[in-house]
Amino acid sequence: MRFDTLAREYATLWDNMEVTRLHRSIERTADRIIENRSRYEAIQATTGVPWFVVGIIHSLETGLRFDRHLHNGDPLTAKTRLVPAGRPLGHAPFTFEQSCQDALCMKSYDKIPAWPVERIAWALENYNGWGYRRYRKILSPYLWSGSNHYARGKYVADGKWSSTAVSTQSGGMPLLKAIADKCPDVQIVSMFAATPDPEQPSPASNASASEPAVPTGAAAVGGAGIISGGALLADPAGVTSTAVAVKSNASALLAGVDLVTWGVPLLIAVAVLAFFYWSRKNG
Repeated sequence: MRFDTLAREYATLWDNMEVTRLHRSIERTADRIIENRSRYEAIQATTGVPWFVVGIIHSLETGLRFDRHLHNGDPLTAKTRLVPAGRPLGHAPFTFEQSCQDALCMKSYDKIPAWPVERIAWALENYNGWGYRRYRKILSPYLWSGSNHYARGKYVADGKWSSTAVSTQSGGMPLLKAIADKCPDVQIVSMFAATPDPEQPSPASNASASEPAVPTGAAAVGGAGIISGGALLADPAGVTSTAVAVKSNASALLAGVDLVTWGVPLLIAVAVLAFFYWSRKNG
């Protein structure tokens, strides 16, 4: 899924996110990630991926075990068996750092130049896969578990879906907020000036992006059918913007058209056709 089609949705979701459950788990997991900051910073130094993003992925994939692959939680004593299988290239056993570098570079995350919150959300969803969005039409618990954006439904195993199961794992975005709250030097920036503060929400749905390389108009947003907690999200990806764009396109089509010159002949033609039809019907 393209980042530029989802950036505004992520901004709006972040803007409106509230932690509604798993409070203690989220706090404890964030503390453990921060405790291992130096190890994640070593990964950041070689890949460019922010240390807290590495830590969040580590939590989601391995439960913060340092004897497991960042790819999928398989043991470091051998190459991965689960998807993606056969990683890293080379000979086992592998170090945690080798596994992290392979997993992140395999996703081309080392080539991402900037990490606003929208990019972090995209990277997390991309890391886990797009099945929730594409096939289940719910927001992924991998990102949103513990927040108001997730209620139920999860893959309990690879390819095995349960509509009633509820994720008990701390989602990546609540973890991100907890880490930022605990670490003053961690500044989570948004392309749309979004901030997860329900008391003072920023206008993420309407703001202009601060990253020129990413399109932000109506054509660059999508996902209006995504469901959150069993309810349709309130314009999460620019439905209103799309309506504005349609109106704008209609105006563009009529731009330069002289309605006086063309309107009168058109009305005459319609009247003639109506008269002809009436004559044949009553003749």
